[in-house]
Amino acid sequence: MRQAPSAAAFMLLLATTALAERESLSLSLAEQRLSEPPAQAVGAGVRGGEEGDHDESDPSLSLETTSHRFGDAGTWWWGVGAMGTLSDDATDARLDVTVRTFLADNFELNLSLSGWAFFQDGTDAQAINPGFAFRWHFINNHERGYSVYAETGIGLLFANDEVPDTGTRFNFTPHVGIGTTFNINDSGARLDLGVGWHHISNASTSGTDDNPARDSIAIWLGVIFPF
Repeated sequence: MRQAPSAAAFMLLLATTALAERESLSLSLAEQRLSEPPAQAVGAGVRGGEEGDHDESDPSLSLETTSHRFGDAGTWWWGVGAMGTLSDDATDARLDVTVRTFLADNFELNLSLSGWAFFQDGTDAQAINPGFAFRWHFINNHERGYSVYAETGIGLLFANDEVPDTGTRFNFTPHVGIGTTFNINDSGARLDLGVGWHHISNASTSGTDDNPARDSIAIWLGVIFPF
């Protein structure tokens, strides 16, 4: 009879131990489930990561603002710039303000107002020079943010003295050139660089004997902004 309580106590101990182990296992499983992210969230995260990688490598993304893409027909731009010309008898400098619109994709009309300083043989002179030019961006890479163009234009020169020296105060200023533009910030501003031929002549409007003319190599630099 003395062994019955000991056996009962031993059985109670085994049952209590088994119950405790079961509860401990259940608690561990519950904690593991809580620590794991939901399968849907993981899938969404993976898909989101894939989409993010796709966006970064998507070649359709442009360095330019999509609402005002450079070269699109009907868009308007403005700019400021400077030009220097070199010839045998003079070194001339020009500052200008331009308004630009694309008449068709990659084909623009530029309207400009410029101020000149002529450092020439004889008397130096200053002048104002309204003009216009057509520019064709025959390469316009929106993804890399640059263009390459050809340009031609003409203006009217009104000077306070003879240009060239022994010439006339009124002249025409035709030019041709090539250049490139580069996107420089998120707002769409672009750097404009070019080189070409620049001519000053009165087209013999004062007679063939009073038209010395001047041909120069021109280099220009400017910045273009969207309206």
